[in-house]
Amino acid sequence: MKVKAVRYDLLVDLEKKYENEERCGYDEEPCAICGRPIKKGSKCENIRMFGGGEYFTTSDVDDYKLPNDMGWYSVGLTCFRKYKKLEKEIEVEEE
Repeated sequence: MKVKAVRYDLLVDLEKKYENEERCGYDEEPCAICGRPIKKGSKCENIRMFGGGEYFTTSDVDDYKLPNDMGWYSVGLTCFRKYKKLEKEIEVEEE
C-alpha cells in the first residue's frame, strides 16, 4: 500500500526537542517535531507516527493497516509546514 509520509529523522532534532519539552507547562503539550509547547486549545495539526517511530504521516489509513502504528500527535503550524514540504509517497506493507 502507498502512503504519503516523512521519515522521522529528516524532521526531528532530538537534542533540541528534549530541551523544548522541558519548558512545557501543565496546560501545554510538546510539538511532536520540535518539542516547543503548544497550549491546549490553540490551533495545531495532527500527524500520526508509525513504523515503530520511523515515519510520520497525515494519512487517514485504518489503524490496523499501518505497521507498528503509534497513534496521533500534535504538531505546531510551523513544523507542519516543514512536514508538508518533505512529504512524499512511500510503499509500506500492511499489517
